[in-house]
Amino acid sequence: MTVAGSSDGDWTWIDAIQMAMPVFARLGAVYTTNSAYFSKMYSLYKNTKTTQGLYDTTNHLWWRDATFKPPSTTQCYWSRGNGWVFAALTRILDVIPANESHRSEYVSDFTAMASALKAIQRSDGFWNQSLTNPNQDGGPELSGTALFAYGMAWGLRTGVLDSSYGPIVTKAWCAMASAVHSNGFLGYVQGSGSAPAAGVTFDSVPDFQDFGLGVFCSAAAKSISWRRRKPLRLDWCPLLQIPCIGGTNTTHHDGSSSDSDPDPESVSESVPC
Repeated sequence: MTVAGSSDGDWTWIDAIQMAMPVFARLGAVYTTNSAYFSKMYSLYKNTKTTQGLYDTTNHLWWRDATFKPPSTTQCYWSRGNGWVFAALTRILDVIPANESHRSEYVSDFTAMASALKAIQRSDGFWNQSLTNPNQDGGPELSGTALFAYGMAWGLRTGVLDSSYGPIVTKAWCAMASAVHSNGFLGYVQGSGSAPAAGVTFDSVPDFQDFGLGVFCSAAAKSISWRRRKPLRLDWCPLLQIPCIGGTNTTHHDGSSSDSDPDPESVSESVPC
C-alpha cells in the first residue's frame, strides 16, 4: 500500500487504525501543502469503518475484525481493540487542523464511542474485556481501561467531551492505581491476543507487558494534563508521581500498602480518587 495507490482495504483489523492512522496524521500536519496523507488516511479509515463494516453504528463500538461480526457466534466488542481505535482518534484529532475536511466525522465517532463507553463502565472503574458481556472472560482488565481513560482525559481537556466524563476518568484512574503491585508490577493486563482471554488476574503475568505499561503511563499523563488544563512535560514517568488525593497511603489489590510523602509540586499534579 502506498499513499498514491488506489488500495484502501488494507486495515482489516481495528488494531491497524492505531498502528497507522496517527502516522498519516503527523505526516499530513508536517507536509501542509500536500493533502494526500489526510486523504489516504480517511479512505483507509472509511473502508474499515463502513465498507468492511467493523464499526457498529447502533452500539457505537467496533468489532475487532470480520470474524467477530454478526452472525458470528464469537461476536464481541473487545476492550483493547476498541481502546486502540479510541486512542487513534484522540491522537489524530490532536494534530490535524480544525479545517481538515473529515475532522467533524472523526469527532462524531470519538464522542459516540465515548458515550457508549461511559454507559458500560464497571462499578469498580474498569471496563470488561468483552465490553458488553461481563460473562465472557469477565473481570477487570487494565490495558483497555487505560486507553479509554487516555482518550476521555484528552476530551475533557480540549472541551470535546463535557464535564460529565470527569468522574468516569477519575474512577478509571483509581481502578488502574489499584492494579499496581507494591513492587510496581501491573496486574490485570491481558497478554497479546485478538479477543477476550481467560486467566487475566491481579497476579497473572502477560506474555507481553510493554503495552500495559505504555498505556498506563499515557493515561496518567493525559489525566494530569486534563487536571492542569495545559500540556504536560513528558520527560518523566507519571507512574512514579501520581498519588491519589485523599491520603498518601495507597492500598493495593494484594492487600499491601505504600506510604508516600510527596512534595507540594507532586501533590498539585495528583489525580483525585
